[in-house]
Amino acid sequence: MKPLPPSDSPSNISIDRVGTDEDWCNAYCIEEGLVRGLAVVDSEGNARRGQLIVQGADVTEHTFSIMATHEYLIPENAYTLIRVTWSFQYWVIGKRLSGRRFEKVPTLEIPDIEDRNRLRDLFIIEECRNIILV
Repeated sequence: MKPLPPSDSPSNISIDRVGTDEDWCNAYCIEEGLVRGLAVVDSEGNARRGQLIVQGADVTEHTFSIMATHEYLIPENAYTLIRVTWSFQYWVIGKRLSGRRFEKVPTLEIPDIEDRNRLRDLFIIEECRNIILV
């Protein structure tokens, strides 16, 4: 899997290994967001564009434009998202399993700063501990 592209925004996560040979991180997460539109390869090789749909604290749905610049397809599904940068631009997505385990899928980007600000202002992001499965 390709690493995230360089960013002016520092990462807010670090991954540590504990005595049980598990990789874990404390990071800010959205426990559930619907990702759609990233499951098809762009015939011209452009970044794929889709949508992230999350529920606000008032149970209203909010839609954000997202994109993926890697070749890994992301099936339409509900995922847990881990914020990678303080700017809310890059996210690792995956499936939440029992015991705070997190099965990583590829990354996605929220390219529009207004979308990132709207997402931040929903206050649905919580700090959580994740055991990363690769």
